[in-house]
Amino acid sequence: MGDPEHPITDVSGLLALIDQKDEEIARLRQLVDTFLPVDVDTGMLNRTGTIEAIRRAWAWWNRRREPFGVMVIVIPAMADRSPEQAASLAQLVSLALSDAGRAVDDTGRLDSHTFAVVLREFQRHGASTVTSRMRTTLRHAIADPEITAEIKFGLVVAVEGDSARPEDYLDLALEAARTARSEVPNIAEIEL
Repeated sequence: MGDPEHPITDVSGLLALIDQKDEEIARLRQLVDTFLPVDVDTGMLNRTGTIEAIRRAWAWWNRRREPFGVMVIVIPAMADRSPEQAASLAQLVSLALSDAGRAVDDTGRLDSHTFAVVLREFQRHGASTVTSRMRTTLRHAIADPEITAEIKFGLVVAVEGDSARPEDYLDLALEAARTARSEVPNIAEIEL
């Protein structure tokens, strides 16, 4: 402890050490996120786990022609929240997507405000039903109109063909969500 007669007034060294430790913690968390398939905050799949879920659906498509889709949900207002608020909101989104999804679907968190659902046994004609169900469930779970005023959906659906790789689905669904108008799902088809 400090000497009461000579108090410490320069804490810049201590602040620099704290900054270094924060950077080290962020690096370690990124490393863990890269190798683990699960998002630490929500228990949902992370990007790595989501890509693996897409690979499984893609393999099943190639084996049995079981159709699938990849939906990305972007909730822009979550990006403006503190990390603690974003983690708390992500928990609500996780529960909502689990409630709105089916047992065969896989859900993931890609970043603070972007989520993905790998829709197994999915046909394009079900797109409006699934997005409507997801939107309604998210609005009830979050219950903050400021956050849920804009929810964007991007959906990529597998169709017959031979050009896509599993990794393409997530990228295309992300792009579809980013360019979607709020409330209107942006749907794209990929030839398999």
